Amino acid sequence: MKKLLFLFGLFACISLTFGQDHILRGFIYDTENGEPIPFEKVTLIPTVKSIGITGAITDVNGFFSIPKLAIGTYLLRVEDLNYKNYEREINITKKDGITDIRIDMITPDAKESFDVVISAETKAKTTEVLISQIKLDKKGIERVPSVGAENDITAAFSVTPGVVTTGDQGGQLYVRGGTPIQNKVLLDGMTIYNPFHSIGFFSIFETELVKNVDIYTGGFDSKYGGRISSVMDISYRDGNKKEFGGKISTSPFMAKLVLEGPIYTAKKAGDGAGSYVFSAKHSLLDYTAKSLYRNVNEGNGLPFNFTDLYGKITLASGQGSKFSFFGFNNNDNVAYTDIADLNFKQSGGGMNFVLVPSGSPIFIKGHLNGSRYETNFNEVGAKPRTSSIGGFDLGFDFTYFLKKESQVEYGINLNGFNTDFITYNEAASKIQIQN
Repeated sequence: MKKLLFLFGLFACISLTFGQDHILRGFIYDTENGEPIPFEKVTLIPTVKSIGITGAITDVNGFFSIPKLAIGTYLLRVEDLNYKNYEREINITKKDGITDIRIDMITPDAKESFDVVISAETKAKTTEVLISQIKLDKKGIERVPSVGAENDITAAFSVTPGVVTTGDQGGQLYVRGGTPIQNKVLLDGMTIYNPFHSIGFFSIFETELVKNVDIYTGGFDSKYGGRISSVMDISYRDGNKKEFGGKISTSPFMAKLVLEGPIYTAKKAGDGAGSYVFSAKHSLLDYTAKSLYRNVNEGNGLPFNFTDLYGKITLASGQGSKFSFFGFNNNDNVAYTDIADLNFKQSGGGMNFVLVPSGSPIFIKGHLNGSRYETNFNEVGAKPRTSSIGGFDLGFDFTYFLKKESQVEYGINLNGFNTDFITYNEAASKIQIQN
């Protein structure tokens, strides 16, 4: 523990070695729901021609930072086809220091029209070298054809170059010759040991909540240590901070429910707010398969059944710092009448945070979480066999923004895991292996 605290203090103190040129930073939010807007282009235009135009692109948390600004007056501009153009005058009166701002983007009326502008995504392609990396959001996932009435992230995996699945959609993933165990799947920084259900068509993820997906099939950063084949980093959005809402949908395969809303709202513009979001999915195959697949499993239909639960609470300040607490539970069951029963259980929870320290040029992110995956196999005439794997993860990430949209990232990570395997030999003697 002492070593961990020492390293944390060391990384935090590194910020003192960087020059304290003036920094303009802040967050961009959607006025309708209070959600931060990721990958938005911010342009800063000086009134003096001798100073060059600069800018930045928001990260997945909607945060941007423009360092090393000279004294003067600037026009800050944000242009997006989905929102009204935003302009604001910025005055830099001293060489050193930090100016924090908040930008609230307003959705335009249907009758309004805008000029076509270069998006942040297009601009990012000229400033970032993305080797074997694919970025997706909710809209990108919805454009991919999928099985059933609901779009699923498994469809996006299936059409990713270098990825081979064991089924038409979903199932085990083989990325560029690697095995499924060599893939790392993260949900808000938490390890997901099995992202797919037993039937293979659906993942445990809720498309309605997806904010961003980064799929790396090679060349991933050192912060994604622990796997050698691929990394799938999935981020969920927060709940609506302005008003209550929800969605109910059903299909022959499953039914789902999504609820979200504010815990407390901002009393005035720029104040903090809290929100929650909850989702539940349950398969309907045990009800519909008897009619749809009458000749399967002796007339009992498909033997698959699953339930997914997810919840998240977010407490955010008006300056952009926030704490999120989340948890999930997945339950899969494959039941062959009078033959065998196979059950998969996966659960986990944790918290993550974003800190924007006043007077410091460092942007801090952190997480603490744990997850566990269990399988139980009950065969007629035999004793039950079980296996499980679980672990925890603690991490801190620090980002220092440089000029011309460059940045330095460093951090620390501590994790651990344990396994437990129980089976029986031909003499019915118990064999247990723990690690």
